[in-house]
Amino acid sequence: LEPGAVGARVAPSFLRFGQFELFYQRDEPALLRALAVHALGRDFAHLRLQEPEAPLSRLLVLLFREVCERQARLVAEWLRVGYCQGNMNSDNSALCGVTLDYGPFGFLERFDPMHCPWVGGGAEYSFGRQPQAAAINLSILSEAWADLLRAVATEEGLTRAEADEAVQQTREGVSSVFVDAFHATHDEHNRRKLGLVSWDDDAAELWTSLFGLMATRSGPQGIDFTVFFRSLGDLTNDLPDGGDGLAAARAAAIGGAAEWPQEHLEAWREWAARYWGRVGAEARPDGERRREMAAANPKYILRNWMLAEAYEAAERGDSSAVHALHALLRSPYEEQPSADPRYAQPTPDWARGRPGLAFMS
Repeated sequence: LEPGAVGARVAPSFLRFGQFELFYQRDEPALLRALAVHALGRDFAHLRLQEPEAPLSRLLVLLFREVCERQARLVAEWLRVGYCQGNMNSDNSALCGVTLDYGPFGFLERFDPMHCPWVGGGAEYSFGRQPQAAAINLSILSEAWADLLRAVATEEGLTRAEADEAVQQTREGVSSVFVDAFHATHDEHNRRKLGLVSWDDDAAELWTSLFGLMATRSGPQGIDFTVFFRSLGDLTNDLPDGGDGLAAARAAAIGGAAEWPQEHLEAWREWAARYWGRVGAEARPDGERRREMAAANPKYILRNWMLAEAYEAAERGDSSAVHALHALLRSPYEEQPSADPRYAQPTPDWARGRPGLAFMS
């Protein structure tokens, strides 16, 4: 017999997009309506408090638009910390806007915008495509919602024009509410990750250039997403990046930066000069900038090799690593001097490319 354990997932709600779509596809409007009313009372009860006299059709429009906003903010948070859900279909999308189904998920280690930890995920579920995946899921859900709205509008005696307007407001939840909320939240996260005072076209260009460097100008093995941003925030204004613009990149270089081509090093130096020029021009107090960056860029993430070491030790009867990881990840943004220093470094050689760690089936 092998030792085992029972794991229980906990969430504020397990209502998923797919449950609504199922009733829509089965042509079961009564069940679709009942589930929507249940969601309204359970997870979106504040809408009735905000508009106590509103008819159901109005509340359903408000609910859907809030779902769109919550999804936008959730995906922006994923991108901020380098999280990839891995299998982002509609059945893994929670109506209340929380992360569900910790199956083939993973945090970015080597930066690759097309990374997906699940071998069956493909490009559509990759890290950089998560906003598009969320928009597609919302667009499909809007079809079920539009059908529901038309039925409710008929019950309420609304005119065809009024019903069409409600449906249009629902569809705009995807094309307008989701898009606007995502960009506003994502831009703010990017500003904080770089420690800038404001976000403008110059800042956006700095960010885009940085992602290009991380993806294509970071040596043969690439650069660690988490370590780079945390290292950038550790640097001071008086002698940024060790004077040559490469300290943060060197700290995050997987396998070290000794093998980086000269053109990669020069490209990083040019970016660093622009970045520190912007930081200097903003004249923000150094401590303030670094505190904001430390709050936006975790020092520790849950890397699969860390889990593998912990459960392999637990199988031998030593649960100390499990408890250490639990304590570590309760405060992922805090400096923890007593923690294993490897936890704040790029993934060790033995774990890179290893099935079950670098990717999952």
